[in-house]
Amino acid sequence: MQKAISSFFLAPFRGKKAQELEKRILIPLFLLPAGLLYTWLVILPVFRAIQFSLYQWNGLTPLEDFVGLGNFIYMFSDDVFLEAIGNNLFIIVFSLIVQLPIALGLAVLLQRKLPGRVAFRTIFFMPFILSEVITGVVFQYIFRAQGGLLNRILEMLNLDGAAWLAEPDLVMYAVFVTLTWKYFGYHMI
Repeated sequence: MQKAISSFFLAPFRGKKAQELEKRILIPLFLLPAGLLYTWLVILPVFRAIQFSLYQWNGLTPLEDFVGLGNFIYMFSDDVFLEAIGNNLFIIVFSLIVQLPIALGLAVLLQRKLPGRVAFRTIFFMPFILSEVITGVVFQYIFRAQGGLLNRILEMLNLDGAAWLAEPDLVMYAVFVTLTWKYFGYHMI
């Protein structure tokens, strides 16, 4: 197909000049559909979202009530939003300090010629290919306050269990453990 297009556009030219002109014409020609699609599906929605953020809008009516930066001022003064930002920073920092170095160390170890290294790579990567729903259900069972796996193990060791997903001081650690288990193999690969 490329030769057909090339010969159609470049019939009058021969040799090096034809190859140079082919690069100048065909590359942008083939990139044009992808560029248009990217602009339509990514760039324009970003600018529309910026426009919507400057209005008090319910999502259904026309844009009429311009508030400027009022939505952003409200957002950064909202305690729930600031707590969500703090939770995200917690996960990011712990991932950078704990998860990534351990994954890198294990990746270096599994790079060596060890017996069963393919099996270990598979075992560590398997959680990543599980769906988010399955991971959520499994860890909900593990962290359940009444009869959860972790609390049962702690009871066998004569230690007190906890409501891991209900206590504000513990829930972020439980979420971090879940995310580490889920994405550890991805970072290792």
